[in-house]
Amino acid sequence: MIPLLLVFACNENELIVDGSYEGSSPDDTATDDQAALDAEWDGARLVVEAPISGAFLPFEESAEFRAVVYAADGTAKDFPGITWASDVDEGWALTGASASDANLGVGTHALTAEALLPNGDRLAYTVGGVLVQSPYAGVYVGDLAVTAAGDYDGQTISIGCSGSLTMVVDAEGDVATGDAGCLLSLLGYD
Repeated sequence: MIPLLLVFACNENELIVDGSYEGSSPDDTATDDQAALDAEWDGARLVVEAPISGAFLPFEESAEFRAVVYAADGTAKDFPGITWASDVDEGWALTGASASDANLGVGTHALTAEALLPNGDRLAYTVGGVLVQSPYAGVYVGDLAVTAAGDYDGQTISIGCSGSLTMVVDAEGDVATGDAGCLLSLLGYD
């Protein structure tokens, strides 16, 4: 029985003697691997290059999202495992260091890019004030002038209307509402 136990207890790197290890242990290898990862990734930083804070992104149009992980010495690392999230549009998510997307909802967003590094560090970078809306959204104010002329029983009749107009186009660019005032001129009377 003892010779059989010695066969299973020994290998070329380890020898079990009274419950203790001689040589390298699995914990030593893990520590060495972690030290190598720490040496490569410690001091890394994440930077969102697009969009920038305060950017305008047209609603339902493709926009570029780009983030880069930089090593402590300032060199860009090839790290595609970046995830994106919005504080306004909880259903929106994007993955990748560089991607295009047209699905971000209307609103003023704080967009966060996050990277979980191989050494276990978590990096995050947020850009705020990113406005997503239709390029046609807004308040329009101006003058309104309409003139029309026609014949009625052989007589020319002119109709004119002039006044102000205020129109509001919603953030999606789908609905316009507003008010207009008009001074009507008909047959020489206002």
